[in-house]
Amino acid sequence: MSDRTRLIFRKGGEPFYQCLDCSFRFQVPAVNANLMATHDDFDKAYIQYLEETPEDTINFTDLLKRLHLCAGDGVRVLDVGCGSGKFVKFLRARSIEAYGLEPSPALYREYLSHFPYFLNTTVEELAETWPGAFDVLTALDVVEHVERPRDFIMSCSRLLKPHGVFLVSTPDVKSIPAKLFARRWHFYHKWHLSYFSRPVLESTLTSAGFLVHEAGHCGRRRSLGYTLQYAVNYLSSGTSISVPAVLNRIALPINTFDVLYVQAEKKA
Repeated sequence: MSDRTRLIFRKGGEPFYQCLDCSFRFQVPAVNANLMATHDDFDKAYIQYLEETPEDTINFTDLLKRLHLCAGDGVRVLDVGCGSGKFVKFLRARSIEAYGLEPSPALYREYLSHFPYFLNTTVEELAETWPGAFDVLTALDVVEHVERPRDFIMSCSRLLKPHGVFLVSTPDVKSIPAKLFARRWHFYHKWHLSYFSRPVLESTLTSAGFLVHEAGHCGRRRSLGYTLQYAVNYLSSGTSISVPAVLNRIALPINTFDVLYVQAEKKA
């Protein structure tokens, strides 16, 4: 991203900008809500996203296959922006040495503080003390929440060993839904600060010393309850509803083709 930018629209009182030399979009709020929010400040759909659900097993098993992880292989994994830590716990239950990093003090206190393998810090700070400590690093639905994504990705590179694997997922600002809905796209809100297209994300990864192997739009299993709660939260200005519990037990594969997954390898 260059320093040449323009205002493209306002939403929720916040200005959104675009780099004139690429498709990178961003907002610069006075306060980063992701770091300052209390647990009660987060949308109900996000809290539901953090809870352990039956479909997690299917989603996380798919991630294991994508990352070629298995018990006893001696691989050390770091999940950056681990939220409630459920992916890390899933890995540890399968004898994989996994750690979680969560910069939000509220989420760390609520879900993680009682476990020694979770860290309440930033990826930039951890890279200073644990360089080259991990074989695999995941950042799932995370990079869109950070203010300086290039620095974030550079620090992720520093944390990995040579030939280490990095899996990142983030909303695709050049996807068909993003173009179709414009400023009404559901991923444009106060919690998301950085928006990548596939070319810009791949370019950023390459400049940070990664070799991109795979990229594409992938779906996940989601419960009908979560899907309904999410739709109400983000399409109706944060409104919450009470979802019947039975809907949380019904999960379907959902792919809106606007979430980009990229898997890369750190060059030696």
